[in-house]
Amino acid sequence: MTMIIDDILLRLREEREFASRFPVRVIFTENFSQYMKLLSELPASCDATLNLGDYCKGDVIPDFVRLKADINNGSDRNVLLLSMSEYLRVCVKRETDPETKKFQSLWEWNLGSLSKTRVIVPLFAARELFDRCVPAVDERQRQNLWTLDAETGERESFAVTIYPPQFRGVIDGAAEGLSEWLKSWMEHLANGGASLMTRLHRYAEKTVEGVVRVEVIEEPLGTSGQPPVICVASENTVYRKNKSVTVELRFSCAVSSLEVTSVAGVGQCVSQSPNVWSVTFPNVSEKALSLSITADGKLLPAQIEIAVKTRGIVTNDELLG
Repeated sequence: MTMIIDDILLRLREEREFASRFPVRVIFTENFSQYMKLLSELPASCDATLNLGDYCKGDVIPDFVRLKADINNGSDRNVLLLSMSEYLRVCVKRETDPETKKFQSLWEWNLGSLSKTRVIVPLFAARELFDRCVPAVDERQRQNLWTLDAETGERESFAVTIYPPQFRGVIDGAAEGLSEWLKSWMEHLANGGASLMTRLHRYAEKTVEGVVRVEVIEEPLGTSGQPPVICVASENTVYRKNKSVTVELRFSCAVSSLEVTSVAGVGQCVSQSPNVWSVTFPNVSEKALSLSITADGKLLPAQIEIAVKTRGIVTNDELLG
């Protein structure tokens, strides 16, 4: 059923007056701004707010048994449960496996016909995930699925990249572990994108469509005898200084020798740390460089594309190339 925020708040007030054996109420929303607005309103209609991240002891699956116990610790109350959509996004393979899934049992939780307890679960950009994790909905529960009416305006888009823990120290600003992610994902998305390092990455799936696009990075290639995966600082953009360009390369593992070539010649490679190297090309006139990288004697399978820009005053020599 499609509702606006005022409808949802009214419905929660009304539901305090009657019993329901199924406590969970799911609220779908595809708009992040609406989601944040909803979260600013819901606590006033609830007696407690729980974050699923508080039920992970580090980088592990949440303890749903303890979660249910805390929800049931007190009768006839409204409990707001946060971050379920991001758990499903990271662990969708686990939650669609009949042997390991946990969310469906929470959704189908039956507290008996006299219970007035409600569990309000807002899900951001996760209707498809819900449908996959709960392939069949009991007719008695269909009225417990609420959809926040979409606002008109520009369609939002977010990117989440999920790395294995071997990338620790390589990816700046990434949440480390599922617990930290579930507690901080809103702040990450508010900044336009997000990265997560977790050993649970094997449960995630790549998505190329939808409001939230997920990229899953597998084990670093360097651990399997292949060239190590690298990332380039400054969003693949470097600035020319007196015709010289320096690129910082960060590897997913220690690299002892490096050779980088481009149309500008062979770069001067200097190790800053075991997994960070700076590469300087002293005479660059091009607006872009394709870097061919050989690390520890192994050629990376793809070239790295770098945009070259000039900051500040452009000299005649630079204009002439």
